[in-house]
Amino acid sequence: MMAYLDQNASRSTAPNQNYAREIMELHTLGVDGGYTQTDVAELSRVLTGWTYTGRGVFTFRPELHDWLPRPCSA
Repeated sequence: MMAYLDQNASRSTAPNQNYAREIMELHTLGVDGGYTQTDVAELSRVLTGWTYTGRGVFTFRPELHDWLPRPCSA
């Protein structure tokens, strides 16, 4: 799924929201799960740096991860 949804293109400067949205819609909360666009954006930040190599081997690349703290809006 990471390959199909272009997770390798996700960077700290440009988080890819496709993978985050699919995780929320298909694998956890459902389409009408009550999450917001902000929730999708924040999960996509969490997932930056998650990538794969070769034949689908999961790899975490810390240089691509969004390490910047953001104030909580809640």
